[in-house]
Amino acid sequence: MPFPLAVRVLNSGFGPARSLKIDSAQPKIVDNAQGLLVDFRLLGASVNDSPVSPSLTVNIGTLDSKKIATGYWEMLSTLSGKFVEFNATFSHA
Repeated sequence: MPFPLAVRVLNSGFGPARSLKIDSAQPKIVDNAQGLLVDFRLLGASVNDSPVSPSLTVNIGTLDSKKIATGYWEMLSTLSGKFVEFNATFSHA
């Protein structure tokens, strides 16, 4: 069953964040007692509810001061589980 993974970013600065992008980390397996192979597949991505090219990097573009943007990924996994940690990086010009 597909599952969502989303991140919200707030520009708390006093100027626009230009060329803002968020790089999501690959899912990390921390316990697999059965030793089964796990496959993750990226089905889609969006920025502020608008579909973008499926990638673990989502380009927000320009985010004005005090504004919020949302990056969203839809994924599929061959085994169920839960996220215990999530790291992402961002950059802007």
